[in-house]
Amino acid sequence: MTARERFLRLKLRLLLPTMLPASVRRVMARLEAAGFSAHLVGGCVRDLLLGRRPPDWDLATSARPDGVLRLFPGSVPTGVEHGTVTVTSGGRPLQVTTYRVEGPYGDHRHPDRVWFTEDLSADLRRRDVTINALAADRRGRLVDVVGGLGDLLCRRLRAVGDPDARFAEDALRPLRVVRLAAQLGFEVDGPTWEAVERAAPALARVSAERVREELSRILLSPRPRRGVELLRDSGMLGLILPRLEPLARGQGPQGLWEHLLSTLELAPPRLEVRLAALFHDLGLGAEPGPGPASAGPERRWSGPGAVRAEAGRAAPGPGRHPEVGAAAAREMLERLRFDARTTAAVETLVRWHETLTACPPAPWPQLRAVGAGVGRPRLEDLAWLRAADEAAACGPGGRVIGGALPRRARRVARGRWPLRVEELALGGREVMALLGLKAGPEVGRVLERLLEAVLEDPRRNTRRRLAALAREAGRTGAGG
Repeated sequence: MTARERFLRLKLRLLLPTMLPASVRRVMARLEAAGFSAHLVGGCVRDLLLGRRPPDWDLATSARPDGVLRLFPGSVPTGVEHGTVTVTSGGRPLQVTTYRVEGPYGDHRHPDRVWFTEDLSADLRRRDVTINALAADRRGRLVDVVGGLGDLLCRRLRAVGDPDARFAEDALRPLRVVRLAAQLGFEVDGPTWEAVERAAPALARVSAERVREELSRILLSPRPRRGVELLRDSGMLGLILPRLEPLARGQGPQGLWEHLLSTLELAPPRLEVRLAALFHDLGLGAEPGPGPASAGPERRWSGPGAVRAEAGRAAPGPGRHPEVGAAAAREMLERLRFDARTTAAVETLVRWHETLTACPPAPWPQLRAVGAGVGRPRLEDLAWLRAADEAAACGPGGRVIGGALPRRARRVARGRWPLRVEELALGGREVMALLGLKAGPEVGRVLERLLEAVLEDPRRNTRRRLAALAREAGRTGAGG
């Protein structure tokens, strides 16, 4: 045992009593009082050794599931066939799992059969990577039977035992290796990485929901670019996001793949924004022309109506890459069974991503006009996407300077400026009475004219001024 390993073991013994929640400590103490052993296992031990507060706490015990249920009345047998019981302590749900060994994985995801054991070492040896095969009791005494502590100090991801056997058991494990590399910044051990590449095709057997969860965690990690690059290098990218695979292999416009990765890297850690960053220029891959750094004319402000009409066009055509990209993004997100809200948000961000400028920041009327199109909740996300997009276009090493555009967008989104017809000081019934109109499309056209005027200058949103504008629209024709 090296001096660094001894130091980490001592650190764990000193820190755990102060960091372990009382609710978790009570469950462990009750199990021990009943004559069973109880250990923290997996990611929570790893995070503690890395100096992080674990997001959750998983317990393993020598007690059989029926024994856990008797000890903790009101607990739930959430996965009792695999030894897992959910115990609630202090309002906190805890997964308590009996030590076990496993049989073959017939479906490449779940063991056909498990055997309960009182041997913690046997339980740890069935796990995926060594840094997740660490355990600790409530006093902070570490159990390491596969060299996980040494790998943690070397910042290395290494499979437990034979990597091919580990990945053949569970086809999701190679994707989890990529996710851990992105989250922790660890390198993957050579033989383990070779096994990841060999096992990658089996990911096709995993449910879309589980793949979606891992992809989301990769994109929200501190190193999303690294995660996507590892997906490409392993061969898993084409199985998860097939529309990106040709670009990753250099088959799209020059510089496009690098631009997408750079935008992703610069985007804030919000799932919708990072998904949109990865997809935002995907439509360029379907169009001839130069790469993103030199493509497209300079954008000029031409009024709220023009911005909303330009960004809201649905039919793709020459140079309409945001619409092409939005359609491709929806296709991939639906394939991975993302929820409807996330899918709609990403599609909107991709479709509207060229309607703002970050440097210099878009003028206030333009921001209000775009906010009317995308909706208040998505305006700030759109501003962050555009800021990351423009910074990435500066080339490698680009970074988002300040946040003038997102700050302005936040003020518009949270302000009292009307962004919808329903927020105008003059309603449809009043327009009908004022102009002698019946309910119909003409009333809607007048209200749209009023909204465009207010988006240009919010001070116009008074009953008197809107009435005057409505009369003018009625004289000239609302569509004029």
